[in-house]
Amino acid sequence: MPPEKPNIEPHCIGPDVNPANISPDAKISGASYLTGSRTVVAGGAVLRDARLHNVVVETEAIIVDSIVVAEGEPKSHRCDTAGRTVVSGAEQPRVARCCDVMDSTLINMSVEEKTKICSTWAHDCRFGRNNIISEAKLTLVNTGSHVEVCGPTEVSEAWLGDHTAINRRGYFEGLFSNKFHRLEYDRNKKLLRIIETIELPHVSRYGTNTINSTNSGKLLPQSDGQLPGFGAYGGLWHDPLLSHEQVELAPCCWIAPWTKVVGQSAASHHTDEELVNDKLTTFVMPFAMAGVGGDLTRGLVMPGELSLGLGYKQRRGCWVFTYAPGAVIDMVGRLHKALPPDNKTIADTIVVKAIQTAQAMVEAMADENGVDLNSPTEGQKKAGRTRWILTTHELIRAHLAADLWQFENGQPCEWNKEGDRWTHPRFEQILAIAPDALDEQVDEEQLFEDDKPVLPAASCSGSLFGMGGLTIVDSSATVSPDAQIGPGCLIGADTVVEAGAVVWNSELNGCRVEKDARIERCRLRNTHIGSDTVVRSCDAENSRIDQNSTADAARMKNATLAARATVAPFADLTEVETTQGVILGGRFTNTRIDTVLMSMHMAGNCEHLRALPTTIQLNGRNVKVPAVPMLGAGAEIRGTADSPVCMECCFIGSNAVLEAGTYVGFGSFVMGRIDTGTGLPPFTIADGHLSRHKIGGVPASMPSTIITHFINWTFQALGPEQGPAVAQLVKQALARGAEAVEWELARRDGQTEADGKRFEQYHSLDRYSEQQLKVGLANYHKALESGAWEIECKDGQLWFASGKGKWLERDGSAFWEKHG
Repeated sequence: MPPEKPNIEPHCIGPDVNPANISPDAKISGASYLTGSRTVVAGGAVLRDARLHNVVVETEAIIVDSIVVAEGEPKSHRCDTAGRTVVSGAEQPRVARCCDVMDSTLINMSVEEKTKICSTWAHDCRFGRNNIISEAKLTLVNTGSHVEVCGPTEVSEAWLGDHTAINRRGYFEGLFSNKFHRLEYDRNKKLLRIIETIELPHVSRYGTNTINSTNSGKLLPQSDGQLPGFGAYGGLWHDPLLSHEQVELAPCCWIAPWTKVVGQSAASHHTDEELVNDKLTTFVMPFAMAGVGGDLTRGLVMPGELSLGLGYKQRRGCWVFTYAPGAVIDMVGRLHKALPPDNKTIADTIVVKAIQTAQAMVEAMADENGVDLNSPTEGQKKAGRTRWILTTHELIRAHLAADLWQFENGQPCEWNKEGDRWTHPRFEQILAIAPDALDEQVDEEQLFEDDKPVLPAASCSGSLFGMGGLTIVDSSATVSPDAQIGPGCLIGADTVVEAGAVVWNSELNGCRVEKDARIERCRLRNTHIGSDTVVRSCDAENSRIDQNSTADAARMKNATLAARATVAPFADLTEVETTQGVILGGRFTNTRIDTVLMSMHMAGNCEHLRALPTTIQLNGRNVKVPAVPMLGAGAEIRGTADSPVCMECCFIGSNAVLEAGTYVGFGSFVMGRIDTGTGLPPFTIADGHLSRHKIGGVPASMPSTIITHFINWTFQALGPEQGPAVAQLVKQALARGAEAVEWELARRDGQTEADGKRFEQYHSLDRYSEQQLKVGLANYHKALESGAWEIECKDGQLWFASGKGKWLERDGSAFWEKHG
């Protein structure tokens, strides 16, 4: 009778592991490889094809086809401006009992009891109890309990509240709160007071391509309120100026599909009362709705409010309770189901408490704006703000007086659904104020009907090639004696592995791995990996990644990436070539990038993009500066082979869509959909239709973005040696924009110039109105004449150099103050 196969295969245990820490009752097989003196594996644990370093694996944990790595010191991130909620990695990473970790890459992680993780890349995360995570990129995240993330999606540097459920593609950064603050208005102190905080499971709903952004381009506070320059050089992606503002999402809110939630306040809130009294804080409160009929929300959003921004014209108070009662009923049902048995009665009173909180917030607004809530509406000012406050207060008062929002065991009392409408016997009190409330009523599914199918994630998961723990090296391969080849490797024909390289559980055919590179759980064919590059859980064919790069959980085919590339998890690159350092996330096809480019959180799609350097004049010669475009999360680039999308350094907002043939000039800011053949002159704010474009509008409206993104990111990427060229970027782009508009105005007057071809990429010049052109020309000249963009490179740094004024920082924004 053959001997029973041992539970622990010897090749799986590295030389620095303490044998006493490994239970003989554990099952460790295949390409699993354990290192680190602090690694512990308890009895009953099952490890197959896991890579562990200083990790504790508890009894009955199961790890299959995965990388589970603990390396370096745990990182930390403040989720709110006061640092009251901090995300941090694990001091002693562990995989707790009864966990299933499958097809995943986790680094410096901890996984609590009964959590299931599948096809998930995670950076420095700690997972809570009973989490179910599937096809999700999670970066520096520690979660609450019962969190379900179905995907693919992306959660970055965020703490997820208990019971969070995200089941759509998107980018979620911020606080997923469990707190419901009941508010009252203190007229004497002119402050909102928290009279009760109720802990609720987070049962909010998020649509496809919901984007939370804590980076709004604002500045870090300056000690004396002045901004003399750009700070010391720190290298690529170093950020000495850029602030991040928190986003907080309450436990019962809605974020509609294709909505961007933007952090707005840089103030530090050391208490919750400080937070709710800061009108700039982006806090979507319980039963608030963001994004229906628009694409952006920010600021303090009261319960029941529909918010598309800060201004009153972009907000509708009490809208959800009035126009979407079915959504409220659905939310209460979810909340009742999620609450523990001894707290389920909370769901029956929560809507009334939310409306009362909205009433307190309206009272605060009325006091601030001198509006008398007790006087008839007819006798008061008709200004938009006054009317908004009075109408909202009237609706709130009617909802409370009609006693509409009674529930029992999570079910609505007296509400009836007739066809596709919810009705109530006393709803006529609402119709007296909002007569269209029944005709315009929408249910929850209608609010989320713009959801698009989720694109499949590009991750390398499952068993790679079923080799078990054997390592096979082809006779034609060359492997340095100083390389480390771990279990589960197939080093195929014509492959070269240089000194110091580390390869584990990977299939390499026709590849070259340069010195000190690291390859883990990859399938690479005819691919070149540069020195000091880390590639994990990737599938690459006919590709090259040069030195000092990283690639995680991605697919690459016919991709050639220059040094200092970061290929983000779930990236899918086909026919892509870069010549500068980049961060690429999402799907890129048929793309050439000749600039430093940032698209780390791109959850959209990019086809036929050409990212171009900007040419400036320096000392009488042309210099190409690879200044940094940024593609926001969710942006879609829809170029074609005949009509690619071309862009210089610019900011493509989250959820922007650029159609074929678009050209984006230096310093432009793009939101919404840009039609085929649009060509934006420098510093244009483009939001949808051409008639709304603001030529040359960025310097006056968004100077902080120019400072933090267009200038400083480029300087940090290129270094002091290119500082003199970077210093000229803005000034020369402004001059080029002015010349382009002057040429177009002259053309319309019947005057022609031989050098008009210089501006042919700005296709939209002949489609703008004369008024737009003249306003744009004035914008360019004003920015140039102000002296605000006179910059010099001195002592290895960039400094503002004009004698006409100085830059000031207030509340994270930059303001130019003229002397005298």
